[in-house]
Amino acid sequence: MSDSTQRRYDRMLLAKVISGFGSPMVLAIPTFIALLVATNPPSFAPLFLVAFLFGSVFPMLVIYLMYKMNKVGDLDVTDRSERKAPFMVSILVYALGTVIMFALNAPSIVSALMFCYTMNTLVTFLISLHWKISVHAVGVAGPFTCLVYFLGWLYSPLLLLIIPIGWSRVELKAHTLAQVVAGFLLSIAITWTQLVLLFQFFL
Repeated sequence: MSDSTQRRYDRMLLAKVISGFGSPMVLAIPTFIALLVATNPPSFAPLFLVAFLFGSVFPMLVIYLMYKMNKVGDLDVTDRSERKAPFMVSILVYALGTVIMFALNAPSIVSALMFCYTMNTLVTFLISLHWKISVHAVGVAGPFTCLVYFLGWLYSPLLLLIIPIGWSRVELKAHTLAQVVAGFLLSIAITWTQLVLLFQFFL
């Protein structure tokens, strides 16, 4: 193997690892944990279980099962034409998670985050019908914007994770730079707007 081929292989391997750890379903777990630790609800364990299942496990399971049934070509659902069913099921999963969070009297910010996952996924789905906006970028900006909103601007450096994660998506040719930037900025805007409206009028 030539040096250039080895370097290319190493870059692709690194990009795949970063992309995997930067998946929206993976990033959901530490975000919900941070909010639950910060609010310290008496029902911490059941709320964490709901967040873990509906924010991470079930959405990943949906894609995995569709992949095993040959409904999607890969676990990243790279083909935009295959994204409709995974998106629709994921939206229902997040919506059900939101209802359960409210039913369990979860801290307002925790319920709000699950609601934002629902709405951000819906908006991303609608855009994806016409243009392949980056789900990874949306998944970075949404939860971390929530942390900044609730815990303060000291957490804003977390948003810089879009740099390696965005690079990985472009390197893997899953998205263009424009699709990554659009997903990132859109997610910040709609997440912040939702949180302001939710806490001003509903929570």
